[in-house]
Amino acid sequence: MAHRLLHAMWVTRCRTVTPRPTSARNPTYVGDLYNTFLRRGGDLSGYQFWVGQVTTAKRNTGFARMYDLTDRVLPAHVVDTPTPDEAAQLDRDERRARIAAAKKARDEGRSR
Repeated sequence: MAHRLLHAMWVTRCRTVTPRPTSARNPTYVGDLYNTFLRRGGDLSGYQFWVGQVTTAKRNTGFARMYDLTDRVLPAHVVDTPTPDEAAQLDRDERRARIAAAKKARDEGRSR
């Protein structure tokens, strides 16, 4: 969910940072998000998570995430499932960003 929020922020605020990605898990795109919003490169575990190389395998008793390689966590048919069409995904993200902006403006208007 967080990557969709960052993606929506990128779509609405930073169109000139990088060309439209071919995938939300594109390593160049993920690196640009880190540099744009966090002003630093990604830490190895976070970067691997965002590009889909690792995922949450389980949680320990303290509810902390335990990571493993995506191919070892998810069944092959899930890993091999194609991602949604990029243009359709970007359209959905732009629509969600506009809706969020409209809700924020409406809420700010109520608080005055």
